[in-house]
Amino acid sequence: MIKKILNVGHYSFDYFENRKLPAFYSSIQYKLNGKVVTYKEFEGIKISNENKLYRVYNIPPYLDLLLENTNTYRKISLPEIDKGLLVDISKFATIEDYTAKQFNSRKRKQIRSALKRAETCFNIDYKFYYGEINKEQYEFLLNTAYTFITRRFNQINKKHFHLSRWNLIKENLFQLILEKKASIFVIYDNDKPINICFNYHFNKITCNVLASYDIDYAKFSLGSIDLYKQLEWNINNDFEIFDLSMGASEYKFKWSNNHYDLSHNIIIKKKSVISNLLALLLCCYLKLKFYVFRYYYKHPNNKLLFFLNRFIPSPTNDSNQNIEKPVEIESKTIDAFNFESDSQEKIDIETETYEFLRKPIYDFLHANPQLKNNVLVYKLNNEEKSYIIKGTNKIQKLIITN
Repeated sequence: MIKKILNVGHYSFDYFENRKLPAFYSSIQYKLNGKVVTYKEFEGIKISNENKLYRVYNIPPYLDLLLENTNTYRKISLPEIDKGLLVDISKFATIEDYTAKQFNSRKRKQIRSALKRAETCFNIDYKFYYGEINKEQYEFLLNTAYTFITRRFNQINKKHFHLSRWNLIKENLFQLILEKKASIFVIYDNDKPINICFNYHFNKITCNVLASYDIDYAKFSLGSIDLYKQLEWNINNDFEIFDLSMGASEYKFKWSNNHYDLSHNIIIKKKSVISNLLALLLCCYLKLKFYVFRYYYKHPNNKLLFFLNRFIPSPTNDSNQNIEKPVEIESKTIDAFNFESDSQEKIDIETETYEFLRKPIYDFLHANPQLKNNVLVYKLNNEEKSYIIKGTNKIQKLIITN
């Protein structure tokens, strides 16, 4: 019944993923270098006569969706609860120019240190798939990104917004990459992806829609490295906006130079009494919801809101049986070890059998920067659940405690 009355669309999904918008829109408009630019590069989604009201949400403020027939339809714009983040790179010639403007010298040093540390410890390669990718590599990257997201969100027992739309993303993204309307950015350790990000492109705008990483590399600030390299690529390829979209991650706040309010359009049939009445009720509801949530964000310790929040369940992962239980490891540095004895055997952490050792060994590399290939790992045969990491200058013993 509700679907017959109210039709809901998501701007980012409808346009970026499908290059479609509801047929009551005629064009997309935004300002570029002080000039108003209008685009009509989309297919119209058929409008049902049964629907009395339409709502299109998550529209960024730098875009305006223009109506096809203002005699038939009227548009109301309302703010969304969620905020967005973007990087305006239109005035910067190099990534160094941007970081000099955005960060102080201490933070710039930390960024350079993170890049150097990752590239010292691993054979790092950065790859953009934009305009060209083979189907086999595409399938591999999509499946790997899915694994990264599932593993990370099972770890924190939450649901990831994009997983419910994964099949749609997978179906459309390949062709969009070939048409340079989308891209995949990958950070590789040798030939192993450790960070995968999906972007959509619209003229001079890059919309960063999904980022994923291998949690075994968590110490290496892959989020900041990802943004540094992507901004560098976008500046070099003459893009002007790098939209980080929704998500209040701390590293996104640090990198963005613009915060914005998302909005949604409510489209009303002018001559329909029911449409106008429903629009009035929907606007009242959405405005109330907006102000309550925004007040909560500004006053998180408000007692009434805290009391109400107890009855609002947080989005969690229902498949608790799939939650990855972390391996508890005790580590300690030792001065010496007899590697000539028969009490240990060399092992390969890249095999599935010993994958649980990757994170503590990568943590060891982060604390003692050196090439991963120079680090040897041994299993102690005479001590249960005990292992030795032999670096160039340090030796560490790992004991599994659970």
